[in-house]
Amino acid sequence: MVGDQVYFTGSLSGKNGIYKLNLGDNSFYEIYQPRFGAESAAVSPDGRSMIVSDYTANGFHLIEIPLDNTEFRPLVECVKKSFDLADNLAEQESGVLDFSEQGVEKYESKKYSKAAHLFKFHSWAPVSVDAGTYEITPGVSLMSQNKLGTSLTTLGYEWNTTERTGNFYGKYSYKGWYPIFDFEANTGKRASEYWLIEGDNPHKNDTTLTRYTWKQTNVSAGTRIPLNLSRGKYNRILQPEVTYEISFYEHDESTPEKFFSGSFQSLQYRLYFQQLLKRSYQDVYPDFGFIADASFYHSPGGKTSLGNMLMGQTYLFLPGILGNHGIRIYGGYHEKKASGNYSFSDAIRYPRGWGKINSNEMYSFAFDYKLPLFYPDWSIGGLAYVKRLKSSLFADFAKLKGDYYEDGQVVGAYNTDISSYGIELTGDMHFLRFYAPVEIGVRGSYLPEDGNIYFDFLFSIDFNSL
Repeated sequence: MVGDQVYFTGSLSGKNGIYKLNLGDNSFYEIYQPRFGAESAAVSPDGRSMIVSDYTANGFHLIEIPLDNTEFRPLVECVKKSFDLADNLAEQESGVLDFSEQGVEKYESKKYSKAAHLFKFHSWAPVSVDAGTYEITPGVSLMSQNKLGTSLTTLGYEWNTTERTGNFYGKYSYKGWYPIFDFEANTGKRASEYWLIEGDNPHKNDTTLTRYTWKQTNVSAGTRIPLNLSRGKYNRILQPEVTYEISFYEHDESTPEKFFSGSFQSLQYRLYFQQLLKRSYQDVYPDFGFIADASFYHSPGGKTSLGNMLMGQTYLFLPGILGNHGIRIYGGYHEKKASGNYSFSDAIRYPRGWGKINSNEMYSFAFDYKLPLFYPDWSIGGLAYVKRLKSSLFADFAKLKGDYYEDGQVVGAYNTDISSYGIELTGDMHFLRFYAPVEIGVRGSYLPEDGNIYFDFLFSIDFNSL
């Protein structure tokens, strides 16, 4: 309201424009007709200009409109705007709902049994999906979630690309109480490698890296408290958890004779924390943030002990050189104290391209520089829609300390370094109009110590996109 003039936003033309009503003679005028839409008009104190929020393809922009000595178009009559697209879509509908006749429907009220409605299988996927972490690996999965969202079940088969083995699994989480309770069972093949002495003199380093497999079945139960400490521009999560697990080992034809067989129990105490800056849709990584994850494993009882293991790993996220570029730095460490020939499996990252090598102590580092290449907006029929292509340059390094074996016995110790360098090319796309974007691509890794180049297929789904 400025004097006897009322400035307002109206949609007389089918889109929001700025108009004026003169209270003296009740005349209407069109002040500004935008291309897409305008709103939030504000007149200057002297009444000579107006600031308007004008919508464009790049978002809202502030523009100034002079109000003095300007010929505004008077509006004598208003014509109803037709919307061709909306009208065409409405014609395709089978009919219009009629709410003029209101009926009364009585529904029987009865007690809802939570225990009888724990499972509701709703979907499957041609990949293995971890419902808690949204981690995607090759395989197949079947998912269930009850109507209250408190009971989650995942059944499936998973292929481990690092170990080149597969296993069947079942996972269940109950979130109806506080804390959360998790249960899991899996069975299948596992694999690892060890340094084998082949010569008569171990000091000549006449060794080979030997791969072996075994059958393993695990049953675990755990509890965790997810504390959401998010505030302002940061997402913060602090989660302590405890997990009990019992494992059963069986030999196959490649398992060393003196490799452990039988069962053992273990307890894991874990503390996880993350603080990540909320990122825009275009960012490949958060511009800043870190993740810290620490665990301690030990065997509390039973006939067989695996000793104990201390593990810690962290991620640091930093902005890249240009906008939407990102840097991710990883550091990890574990130390195992074996009980005889038995110890826990490694829990931190290996350099990409390498398989797992049995070790007693390990330091691991990784560096990634990731950037978007371009946004093609390719539509491949109704099969896929390619939104963005990205690239990542990486360098991984690890220092391992462990034992040499001969005839299943420890005959010496090793201290070695392994590394890998390479590039990843991935694309963000939607398959079959599915809402969650898929990241798919290929990785090429050069292993200097091995002297070879390896290629891996990459695949993941972001269920947090909405």
